Amino acid sequence: MAIAGRAPREKRWLAARLILDIDSDRLTNVAGDSFVGLLGDATREQDLIDAGVGRAKALLICLGRDDTAVLTVLTARQLNPGLRVICSVTEEENIKLIRHAGADVIIAPSVVGGHLMADSVQSSHIADYINDLMREEGRVRLFERPRS
Repeated sequence: MAIAGRAPREKRWLAARLILDIDSDRLTNVAGDSFVGLLGDATREQDLIDAGVGRAKALLICLGRDDTAVLTVLTARQLNPGLRVICSVTEEENIKLIRHAGADVIIAPSVVGGHLMADSVQSSHIADYINDLMREEGRVRLFERPRS
C-alpha cells in the first residue's frame, strides 16, 4: 500500500511518498527509490493513523487480497473522508464491493490485461499504445482539462 500525493507525469511530489507494508524486505527494496517505509499492517487502524492517512491526499491500496482491501478502504475512508482512494482488486466480482466501501478508482489488473489481450487479436498496435501511455518516458501523453 502506498500513500502519495503525486500529480501524474510530474517529477516533483506534492507530499511524502510512504509505503506501509508488513514485509520488511519489500520496504528495504524501495528505500533507495525516495520512498519512506513504515513497517505495519494496512488493515490496522492505528497503523494507518501512524502512516498519516488522516492528512494524505491519496491512498493506493495494493494488498493482493480483496477482503483486506475492502477493510482498508473502509478504515481509510473513516479516517479521512476527503481522501482519494485508488484500489487494486483481484477478482472482478469484488469490484462492486470495493466501490461500495468507498474507493474512488478501482483497477482490476486481470480485467485490464484480458481486454488488452483480446483487443490485440484484431489490432497490432493497441497494446503498444496503452503500454506507451502508461510509461513515464513514453511518447503518448494524456492531459485532463478542467470542466468548463
